Amino acid sequence: MSFRNLLAAAVLSLTLGACAGPMDRPLVTDQGDAAYFDRLNPLFAQMTPEQQEAFNWSVSDLTISAIHQRYPGASAREVIAGETALILQTYPEKITALQPSLQQFQQARAQLAQLRSDNIQFRIEQDFHGLQPYLKADFHNGSTLSFSTTGWSAQMYLDGADTPVASHEFTLNHRNRSGLLPGEEESHDIHLGFVTGDANWMTLEVRNARQRRIQIVPIQPGTTDLGERPYALHDPQPEIDRLQAVIAAAEKYRAVP
Repeated sequence: MSFRNLLAAAVLSLTLGACAGPMDRPLVTDQGDAAYFDRLNPLFAQMTPEQQEAFNWSVSDLTISAIHQRYPGASAREVIAGETALILQTYPEKITALQPSLQQFQQARAQLAQLRSDNIQFRIEQDFHGLQPYLKADFHNGSTLSFSTTGWSAQMYLDGADTPVASHEFTLNHRNRSGLLPGEEESHDIHLGFVTGDANWMTLEVRNARQRRIQIVPIQPGTTDLGERPYALHDPQPEIDRLQAVIAAAEKYRAVP
């Protein structure tokens, strides 16, 4: 190539660079933070609000070093295109991989919902340490699962109110009778609190109430199978929701002009 052609190519390159918009000018990714922001800040100020939002989103979890590793010397548009493409290619696979865990969790949770309590009785007794609150109830296993232990949450409501005045979580031990098997029932006496008892269950408001309603419902913490493994330990739905939200954002930002 002749000197004249080289000069013409250089002039053309400079002209195109000068005409390029802020989304298409190369970033300085290999000379440290100061050089990166010296180049980015004036370009960012010229972007539209939609472009600024898209770029901020695309680099929100990237360091400058990571940007350089993935997109050395790239423009803001190229960074956005790369990140949106990466997410749209890989995140659906992550959601698919979580589906079996979600199904298992939902099935286990549906089974745990078949645990129930009835014939609930509340009393306050006096012992060496003072007043002590107790619950007595029958606990039924209406599921097809077998349990070594079961977790429960008790709430007390007074005089028709919708807000509980006292609550207590506890775990029942079924190991003494080979577990709580499908269709079986056990009666338990539950002390509420530690040595001195839970004071919230013994206030004057509780003792003077015209009506007390107590609800005992199964909960996952403390609920284990015959091998002492927790049932429905982790719900993958929040992570699936997060991944879907990121995919929706990628679809939105890849269309930014």
